[in-house]
Amino acid sequence: MSSKGHGPQPAAQKEKICKLKKDGKLEEIAKLSMRPIVYCSKCRLEADNPSVLCNPRALKQK
Repeated sequence: MSSKGHGPQPAAQKEKICKLKKDGKLEEIAKLSMRPIVYCSKCRLEADNPSVLCNPRALKQK
């Protein structure tokens, strides 16, 4: 049986968002921060998933 969309993320998405910023991969960053719930206390980028950040911290509720 196939579990589409429920397995580990592809290797390209496991890269930390801080590294993506350094590499200028803005499209990838935009995909990872469509509905941000956390931010990186190091670089201040926001993301949907804490696993793509170096130092994730919860965003304050608006």
